Amino acid sequence: MQRDPKQIREKIKRWLPSFAFEYGLPLAFYTLLAIAISWPAARDLTSKLVGRQAHDVLHHVWVIWRVKEVVLGRQPLFYAPLLYYPTGISILFNSTGPLIGLFALPFWPWGPIAAYNGTVLIELTLSGYCMYLLARSLGFTRPVAIFAGTFLLVAPLHLGGLLIAHLEKVFIGLFPLVLLALGHALNLERSRRWTIFIGITLLSTLLHNGLHFVIAFFSVAFFMVVALIQALPSERRLLLNRFLLIGISLVIFVAPLLFSVAQTSYNPFVPVDVNLESTLFQPDLAELFMPPSFTRLGGSMREQLDWAGQIQSGVETNVYIPWTILLLSLAAVAGRQKRLLPWALFSLAWVVLSLGPSLQILGRRHFTEYGLPVTLPYAFLTALPGLDFLRTPGRLMLMGYVGLGILACFGLAWVCQRFPKRAAFIVTLITGFMLLETWPQPWPQSSLPTVPDFYRQIAGDDEVYGVFDLPIQPNSTYWMYVRQASYYQFFQMTHHKGIPSGYLSRVYSGSPIFPCLIPSWSQPELMVNGRPADCVANALYDLAANNYRYVVWHKPASNFIEYVPGSWGEQVSAEFIQRTFANQEPLVDDTLVTVYAVPPITATNPAPTISLMHNWYDPQGELRWAISPGSLYLFVPQAQEAVLHVTLAAVFDPAESSGYGQSGQFRIALDDEFLTTVTMAVGETMALPLHLPAGAHSLVLELEAGNFHPVSRGGEDRRELGFAIHQVDLELK
Repeated sequence: MQRDPKQIREKIKRWLPSFAFEYGLPLAFYTLLAIAISWPAARDLTSKLVGRQAHDVLHHVWVIWRVKEVVLGRQPLFYAPLLYYPTGISILFNSTGPLIGLFALPFWPWGPIAAYNGTVLIELTLSGYCMYLLARSLGFTRPVAIFAGTFLLVAPLHLGGLLIAHLEKVFIGLFPLVLLALGHALNLERSRRWTIFIGITLLSTLLHNGLHFVIAFFSVAFFMVVALIQALPSERRLLLNRFLLIGISLVIFVAPLLFSVAQTSYNPFVPVDVNLESTLFQPDLAELFMPPSFTRLGGSMREQLDWAGQIQSGVETNVYIPWTILLLSLAAVAGRQKRLLPWALFSLAWVVLSLGPSLQILGRRHFTEYGLPVTLPYAFLTALPGLDFLRTPGRLMLMGYVGLGILACFGLAWVCQRFPKRAAFIVTLITGFMLLETWPQPWPQSSLPTVPDFYRQIAGDDEVYGVFDLPIQPNSTYWMYVRQASYYQFFQMTHHKGIPSGYLSRVYSGSPIFPCLIPSWSQPELMVNGRPADCVANALYDLAANNYRYVVWHKPASNFIEYVPGSWGEQVSAEFIQRTFANQEPLVDDTLVTVYAVPPITATNPAPTISLMHNWYDPQGELRWAISPGSLYLFVPQAQEAVLHVTLAAVFDPAESSGYGQSGQFRIALDDEFLTTVTMAVGETMALPLHLPAGAHSLVLELEAGNFHPVSRGGEDRRELGFAIHQVDLELK
């Protein structure tokens, strides 16, 4: 039977206003609120980045640019071949996944600043809108649901992500979306097809941020248990069938990517076990009730407490729960509504988890005359297999805000039911009070670095090769070379060439390409034939062998945060240029850069050398600690017999209560080929015969006992330690 077009048009006319009122107007409201709350991002959409200048800003600009490159078919999705070029590096562990890059796509015609600011606006808008949809799905009235979305849009920890470009925190709309899909999937009156969306939404969280996936997964598990407990006996069989379908959905959509993440985590030279750093980022209990310093109303009070030294706060500890939300939650409890208990327990669980591994109150972590800590559930959570990558407990409050928002909806609905004629006024008034509590001061703004003209020149070159930027790091602090790489990643957006490092959440524990050059650290304990090893002498050979064509020395300028005239980075870079290019004229010498061409490999004259490679710490007096396995870089220009002399300074022994032993068993491998197992004693020198073919080699020392954390055995050192060396001498025959 053919439908009458006129009837169809009439039906659309009747349906369209209600659809627009239900979905369109709230979306418009959250868009306007996002513009207002992030001001002046919209005003300066194409000229200024919202947030203060920091390495994370450049990192996130690069992330969203790279997604554009993936869409255009120029880059693989989960691997960055032009970082740590030519080896490349997996980006499966990066804190910000590719999902937000899709938000930036409509804004790229106006440039990278517009792409970044546009992403921020979409993230804020969708966070509020998805929360609104969740509240509506739970049966709350439209005004109450709009209040819920408004709260999530201005939730302090999430909003604070604007300060230094934590875009993974700015977008939290997937949390309510996951719970919405789960609620429909567990509703036996709805289609079983909703179980498919559990896998899709959880995959989306994994594509956005690994921590968000963990949070969403445990949230799904919580409400599945609640549903099973609350179900009637006659419903449980059907409910278990839904559970099975949800499990199948997870296997289809989530398991393949999760398996890839797990496989990548086995790389011993990309450290992911950082959960002991959680104590550095855990919130104080008082911070639940103290507004962040970026808010207009309570910021000054917060700063005064911080200055008094009572609380060491930061962008990861702004877990403030607005007093409006707390009062509404109390009203919800007073209303004793039937569906309240699961949401109350859910909210409480995430609030407690967000406080970290042990309770801290006004800076104090030990209580009673015995000086005992109060262990919290977070300590057990990070002990679960695969969760040792967690290090920012405060971020768990992001899901806590979702739960508290729904809890507040129960309270607001109860108040409105008691005063039905004034419901609209009550919702408006309470929303105003909440916005007053959380409204931020004007956000700082920053600019992108000026791109040297030289990079625009080589951008037209379709060849793939590397560009080596100086300074490697602005000061002598070890991990500064990773932060400095954020500038070079940004420049990579113009020249599209390889660079020797990269600013990601998880990177190699040492350079797999230039261990002699990156980072710029002294290695006095390394010798060749009894003399100090000189890695810089082989710089030109190493550059040419790895297909690097240019060395670009950036001049100190406002482009860089720490790299100023007369800095350590400028002095070290000048010494490197003098030693490496003393008799060579630069290709380019302008106000921003000096550029040198790398000569062909046949024009270089490399010498035997040795360097630390992966899993080494800065030296401590006459010893240097390593995480097992630790690797060494060896180079000989021609095939040679050699003996490696290693003097052990300290070693982990699990049989000792302190963890420090006198000897240990080591597995030795050369270029991934097992050589032998040896026993090494502290204070003694082990002689290892080697046959070295011409070229570069990686020698791995792996302590069979593994590693330990001194802090877990009564010490103060929080690092992961395996063994320490005093001296290594490569004797060539």
